[in-house]
Amino acid sequence: SVGKIRGYQICVSLCGLAVLPIAYAGMACGWGLAGVGVAFVASNALCVIVRLYFAQVVGGMSASYWSRRVLLPLLVCSSIGVLPGLLVTSFWRASFGRVCLTTCAMEVVFLPLLWFLLFGAEERAYVRKRVVGMVKKVKGG
Repeated sequence: SVGKIRGYQICVSLCGLAVLPIAYAGMACGWGLAGVGVAFVASNALCVIVRLYFAQVVGGMSASYWSRRVLLPLLVCSSIGVLPGLLVTSFWRASFGRVCLTTCAMEVVFLPLLWFLLFGAEERAYVRKRVVGMVKKVKGG
């Protein structure tokens, strides 16, 4: 990517990577696992601010439009997607298997919500086209 889109990708990626030093600082301060949660929330909040900035600069969207049409629906879908993960953690002791099952349970709920509630027809067509292209590459054709 080039230009403003490249800048967007770099900034959002750096925000995502910021979770590691923030989590380390939280753990070093004695916050334990809560430090990791705080780091995740802080990193995502930073990403939202960057996305708002670029939505206005690149897409010409106002912050209120972006919040109503993108952020709020995504928060609702994410919140609903967390519920199966909470269910898994309530009956299975901490282990690698629980992490895997929690992730799978959350994605099984989140991805259909994303597909049917958040994606528009153009976005679904784009994803289909990209997935078909990747499948053809893997099959060698």
